[in-house]
Amino acid sequence: MRSPGLLLCGLLACGAVPAVLAEEPLVADPADALPAAAAEPTGIRSAGDLSVEERTRMMQAANAYSTCVYQEAMGNLDSHPDIRRIADLALGQCQPQLDHLRSTIAGWGIDPYFAEGFTRNVRDRATHQLLAELAVKKGR
Repeated sequence: MRSPGLLLCGLLACGAVPAVLAEEPLVADPADALPAAAAEPTGIRSAGDLSVEERTRMMQAANAYSTCVYQEAMGNLDSHPDIRRIADLALGQCQPQLDHLRSTIAGWGIDPYFAEGFTRNVRDRATHQLLAELAVKKGR
């Protein structure tokens, strides 16, 4: 029994090309090869597409969140002996600002992964700075 490749070569060499191969091109149109989802624009922007104004607003909101966390924690400094509890309360009080920042970034059409990662980074940075400050303040 001959392999399919040899059979096809034999058919082409003899000039007996099957009707399916003769009527359709062997190489499809590249536009047809793309899935429909990839061919249509998704409307999601990358972080590199942010305007200067959008970046400025993001950084202002991040700084406002950090300030909120700091002020809330300093206001509760004497209410708990454990600095982790103080930080947790402050983070909870300021969570709406962080949620607003995340939704603002997503509202601009930026990739949701970027919005989530950016706000997580803002929260983590504020937490680390706050715990260091609370440790110094409580140590006095």
